[in-house]
Amino acid sequence: MNETPEKLLSLKEVCVLVSLGERTARRWLTTGAFPPPDARLAGKLLRWRASTIRTWVESQQ
Repeated sequence: MNETPEKLLSLKEVCVLVSLGERTARRWLTTGAFPPPDARLAGKLLRWRASTIRTWVESQQ
């Protein structure tokens, strides 16, 4: 079974999806109100799976 790997989203892409400012998302990330990234590329590039963000959005409703 070959599953296509889920695309990793940048903070900017996530913020567009959830209508949230990047500064707010970063602040929420430091306080634990935003889900932690699924991956860190080159040590500082944060990336999230779409499924992680979907789950977080559903939990906020």
